[in-house]
Amino acid sequence: MTPDRALHRDHREDIEALAHRGRIILPAVILPDGTASPDQVAIVPPGVDLARAFLPHRELAGPPTTGPGAAIVGTRQPEITPYLPGSGTVVSDDARHRHITRPQSRDAILAWLYDITGVRYAPAAFWRVAGWEIGWVANWLDRLFTGGTMGELIVAERQAAAAVRAAWIAHQDRRTLDAPLVDTGILLAARAVVDMLAAFQRAIDEALCDRAVRAKRHAIDEAHAAILQRLRACVKAIEQAATGPTLACDRHRKAGRALDHARDIVDSIGLFTAVSDPIGERVVRITEALPTKGRMPPPLGSPFAAALNDAATQLEAVIAAGHVPVTPASWCEEATGDLSRLCDADPQARHAVLAPVRTDLVYKLVVTRRLDRLFEALPWMAAPSGAFRQTYGGPLGAVGSLFEIARHKEVALELTNRTFDSASGPRLDTHRGKREYRDPAKVRRALRLGTRAGFWLATSALSHHMVQAFLAGKRFDPAHPLPTLQAGRLDWSFERAMHDPATMADVTRTELAKPIYASSGYRRDLAVYMGLGTADLLAALLIDAFPGELRGPGCNAFTRRADDRREAVDVQTNPFSGENFSAASRELLRSMLKSLDTPTDGIDDDWRSGATVNRYPNDLELRRFDDRHEAHNGHRISNGSAVRRRASEMRKSHGDPGKSLRNLVARARSWIAGGYSDDRPLVAVLSGRSRLGVLTPVAQTSVPALWFFPGIDTPIHDWIADTAPMWQPLALGNVVHGGLVAREVQAVAKAMPLLFGMPVAPALRRRILVPLWTGLATVTSDHAHVR
Repeated sequence: MTPDRALHRDHREDIEALAHRGRIILPAVILPDGTASPDQVAIVPPGVDLARAFLPHRELAGPPTTGPGAAIVGTRQPEITPYLPGSGTVVSDDARHRHITRPQSRDAILAWLYDITGVRYAPAAFWRVAGWEIGWVANWLDRLFTGGTMGELIVAERQAAAAVRAAWIAHQDRRTLDAPLVDTGILLAARAVVDMLAAFQRAIDEALCDRAVRAKRHAIDEAHAAILQRLRACVKAIEQAATGPTLACDRHRKAGRALDHARDIVDSIGLFTAVSDPIGERVVRITEALPTKGRMPPPLGSPFAAALNDAATQLEAVIAAGHVPVTPASWCEEATGDLSRLCDADPQARHAVLAPVRTDLVYKLVVTRRLDRLFEALPWMAAPSGAFRQTYGGPLGAVGSLFEIARHKEVALELTNRTFDSASGPRLDTHRGKREYRDPAKVRRALRLGTRAGFWLATSALSHHMVQAFLAGKRFDPAHPLPTLQAGRLDWSFERAMHDPATMADVTRTELAKPIYASSGYRRDLAVYMGLGTADLLAALLIDAFPGELRGPGCNAFTRRADDRREAVDVQTNPFSGENFSAASRELLRSMLKSLDTPTDGIDDDWRSGATVNRYPNDLELRRFDDRHEAHNGHRISNGSAVRRRASEMRKSHGDPGKSLRNLVARARSWIAGGYSDDRPLVAVLSGRSRLGVLTPVAQTSVPALWFFPGIDTPIHDWIADTAPMWQPLALGNVVHGGLVAREVQAVAKAMPLLFGMPVAPALRRRILVPLWTGLATVTSDHAHVR
């Protein structure tokens, strides 16, 4: 989205600045084996002006209207500062908090996450809506950066989670009903679980050097016993599936039981790597996550390491009696990455491959918002997690959800900036628009003073409605952007063009003919993103980022256990326990709205006991939402479900461009047997190997998985840059929609060739000009031509 600028600072300079940024080549940072890449510093070609390449909310501090960089907000662009020459080869020495590549503490990371998302006023509501705590993300990131035995455990847990998920998906395929175990990868998954538990024990042994942890030895022993009971059951089920039943269905059932045990163990360790408790308290989470059907697991008869070795020996005996395990063909390498180390029977050799993984570089890629690079290099990092349930991508997906909230907060800040000339001034809505745009003197004054009304009219010069009016025969003054582009020049002056009476009449008439001016509802703000005002935009984000579907009994049991554990360690109770999901959605939305006017109240706690976000007198957007919400539903406490319901209705009315992508995400984030749950279709899209069967761009939607593939709309952009030929497969897959888009694209390309032909390299033209023109950065703010 293009922020509010002075009228003479517009897209021409922003496009040039984006071209400078687009020429910078970021380093790979990490290799597919997890070791450091030789290239750790960005390549900055001669002629690139770094000052112009910086973006607000990435490298630039202060409001987006200052500084020489490209004034584009709400992107999924990474932060480039830590990769520039002189910033160091590992992490940069950035100051607290704005660029958090080097954390000062776990609390500093949490404060940074609160700063960029605006959810600090309702952490309990966030927990109820997301199903995980934002503090867990801060813990996980801090442990990644610190490395050591906890870093190794995270790597082992992530690989085990990927292996178990891949084996489970292969096991669900009916074609594997009579297949040997080696073909589904269950044996490799079991090895991965053993390696993970060995890493877990190394972390526990290190922690036992602390007297406070030794005092919790009984809790640690109980966790060890619970783990071993499940591990022995898993190995026994594998043994029975390999040597016992003669019927294929019986072997298949035994293998499924082994995978259930393996998944439960991995989920419990995944939770251990993320939660905030000290290790002595954290192990209780494992015991609680591995229920034993009303009876305690048997006491340890030998040290955990010895018992783990016995189980591993039993597993290796099963493997040795069958085929030599290889990575199954049924596994999708784009989802698992290279897990070939699991084919080695020597645990020391497997650990030697695991240990060198650079978790500090994983951390750097995450916090610089390069989840796409990490997903490409180490896709197993995005395996499901027992801590971040119902979230595709595990902890990486959780980070993507937070970054998506941050992206929408950037846009919401810009919408409020476009709406008010001052905090006490009137809103720029249809009422004000009608008053000002019907009077040429008021229009000229607005342009001269650079008010929000003047800026809005100027930014509408390249909108879909103005382009359609121009193509329909309206003749604007030669200084207007459209005839200037038609003449092959870029030296337009919108303000000068509006001194022509005919241009003034046509421009204002076209503006006032937009459907929003005929609306009688309460959505009357002119400043919108994807047709949505501030509160509606953030509400739509909630239902995309945190869908309520697929929350089964297991998810509810998980949250109840977490709430009970919170009380047990003297943390305040959850004010949204029970079934208050809708009320939590409302308060989370209110927290984000409050953060637009009051970024912080100085409190960065993990938890707040109050259920309701307190409103300050200067919280304009929050007050407007409360007034509107109460007018429709009575007191806001009475009907929180209206927030999600209205957001769903708006998404449907806008054609729901992200529906097909969300459906793939739902399959990839769930564990529904029978062939529904499957990562492979989504991974094929996110890797670029496959594409969605739609022509409507989806990158502007609020699906967090898009952080793994920000360039998802590149085929559509390339097609438009080629003037939308109907013979290409992209158009042939949807002839009617493709024809409508092609007709307009070709008409514009014929009338204004410079719109596609600005003097930048062809590759950058496709990456910059076409997305801007199609409305993904709201140069055209209504998107009608791409629906």
